Amino acid sequence: MSTDNMAEVLREVSENERRVEEMEQHLHAALQRMARIEQRSQETRKGVADVRDQVAQLDIAALRDMAETMKAVQGLANVLGWLERPAKWLATMAGLAAALYGLWSLK
Repeated sequence: MSTDNMAEVLREVSENERRVEEMEQHLHAALQRMARIEQRSQETRKGVADVRDQVAQLDIAALRDMAETMKAVQGLANVLGWLERPAKWLATMAGLAAALYGLWSLK
């Protein structure tokens, strides 16, 4: 083997070693990312399990009663809104009547 061939083989070996080291670094970084993803996945699973436990503890009947009560209160607010206009008019008329009575009683 000639020295030129030997030098070329050594360069190729050196280049291959560099590539292997680079691949090892990429592999190490990928393994670290996978470990972080696995940890987050386990945390998410635990969170989902906690939510399921809390949902299982809910009293659905009580929640339905509360929702019905809120709908009834909303209906009451609507009715009071309808009564607001005549009530304002009646309050104005009552104030006017009181003012006239006050003026009339001064005589």
